[in-house]
Amino acid sequence: MIARRSLALGMCVLLGACVQLPVTRQDTTPTQRESLWQERQAALAGYLKWDLAGRLAVRAGDQAASVTIIWRRRDRSSRIDLIGAFGGGRVTITEESHGASLQSSSDRPVTGPTAEAVLYRALGWQMPFTQLGYWLRGLPGPQTVEATELDDSGRLLKLVQSGWEVNYLDYQSYDSVELPRKIYARALSEALPTDIRTSAGLDPQFTVKIVINRWQKGSTSEDESA
Repeated sequence: MIARRSLALGMCVLLGACVQLPVTRQDTTPTQRESLWQERQAALAGYLKWDLAGRLAVRAGDQAASVTIIWRRRDRSSRIDLIGAFGGGRVTITEESHGASLQSSSDRPVTGPTAEAVLYRALGWQMPFTQLGYWLRGLPGPQTVEATELDDSGRLLKLVQSGWEVNYLDYQSYDSVELPRKIYARALSEALPTDIRTSAGLDPQFTVKIVINRWQKGSTSEDESA
């Protein structure tokens, strides 16, 4: 079994054809911001397939690691490659409707119900891949949203959901679509499993930093032929 560690990733992403989203505005009223936010959610909800590559930074307490990430997401499956976390090795996570598996270059496969589950079993990293699929697009996941903060363009500045606080530090335009470029997420106490909490009952600081440069939208025809 791979030794448990923490991870650091800043992320690049490739994105092709895009729908038009509300442009950046200033000095909007709360009602206008909410209207722009609703428009953004409707437009971005269609991004269900993508290929992304980049770097992700994760820290837990005094431990940290840095990897390259390559993530291929389609309607029925995901493949996530983490490269360079173990002295240049590669970890590949595949997730389909019937479950997930993790394969490293030196260990036996680890299986489980989700990508989150197999990564935690293998490495001890509490990485919310399911939620990240939404957060990376600047959207909340389907679970209950505890709090949001919007900027004047109706874009997320802060999101609190599922035991995580997600801060959007920068956006960038890709073919007229404004998407998050830099995200900083912090796990709140309820998001951390009991076995990684300290004996004093306090949770170690667990953070994820993602820097996004480009990403590519997957085609429907490609998905159907897979």
